[in-house]
Amino acid sequence: MNNFQCLVVPPDLQAGPEVSAADPGPAPHQPADGERVSVRACGADAPHRRGQEQLKLLGDYLGLCWSGALKELSKRLNHRNYLLESPHRFSVADLQQITDGVSEGFLKALIEFASQHIYHCDLCTQRSFICQICQHHDIIFPFEFDTTVRCAEYKAVFHQSCQAVVKKGCPHCAR
Repeated sequence: MNNFQCLVVPPDLQAGPEVSAADPGPAPHQPADGERVSVRACGADAPHRRGQEQLKLLGDYLGLCWSGALKELSKRLNHRNYLLESPHRFSVADLQQITDGVSEGFLKALIEFASQHIYHCDLCTQRSFICQICQHHDIIFPFEFDTTVRCAEYKAVFHQSCQAVVKKGCPHCAR
């Protein structure tokens, strides 16, 4: 018996991101029909959600690449392509992996594979950004959560350090 404790919470009592089985997907990884699972009740913490957000952004890049890297990433996902669609979608198997402590390593390996492709692909690097605050020639990407910040409205990407110095927020929004 495992120590996995996940609560099925009625939709009217849920607060925050959740899983919905209304979307079609691979049967072994989806909750039962109509069932909604509270991610908070299952212990899906911020680091895991952050990893899924990075994976979603990486998937957006690979989706436009002609190299076939998205196909390789899909193989590595093992029929869990919903992880590329939404950072707020979890299967019961995902929640079990979070509880067992294996999910973080799984996500890190996927993020490493995808980001290395993007950094070395001519087509993918053409979709990079240059910080509009410092105008430094180094390219940056929105999935670099440790060093960049992204404007929610205009989707522009800046160095965190530049944004902190300016303290006015996004230059586009300031205009």
